[in-house]
Amino acid sequence: MKNNETNDNQVKAQDETIQDYEKRIFAILVDDETERLNFLPHYLGNLCVHIENKIYDLMGYFCKDYSGDFWDYYKLVKIDCHQFEGFYMTPSEEKYQFVCNMNYFSGELSADAVGIIITLYALNWYIAEMYSEHGAVNEHLIRLYDALREFAAQHVERKLIFRAID
Repeated sequence: MKNNETNDNQVKAQDETIQDYEKRIFAILVDDETERLNFLPHYLGNLCVHIENKIYDLMGYFCKDYSGDFWDYYKLVKIDCHQFEGFYMTPSEEKYQFVCNMNYFSGELSADAVGIIITLYALNWYIAEMYSEHGAVNEHLIRLYDALREFAAQHVERKLIFRAID
């Protein structure tokens, strides 16, 4: 009887592990030049230039040693639904000193974590801007923000990311 219970518990643990894996969001690097050209317009439509520029501006604001970089694009996908959930951009240097005086956060972060933070800030800024200027809620931008925030929650630097956006 004890062997059956042990086997049942192992199967349940494996099922939970598989379910957790299927619920995860994965980042996929976009390295095809044609796909890169269409990447931001695909996710952001006519706001793509505005939000991209806001990302660069915010990077300079929060990371004083930033002076321009090549940025990588990542699309976010959930395995269980095979849909692209969102995106983020990352600068090319390995590490950045990130300082946010608004919430007293300061720390050295990977380019990946900084890219997540900066993209979250830019999306949040445009969500608030559209609401304050037009009284409109942009559900699409909110879904992109939520997907990226969900991805950030599973990131290895998640504690620092959430401190930086708090």
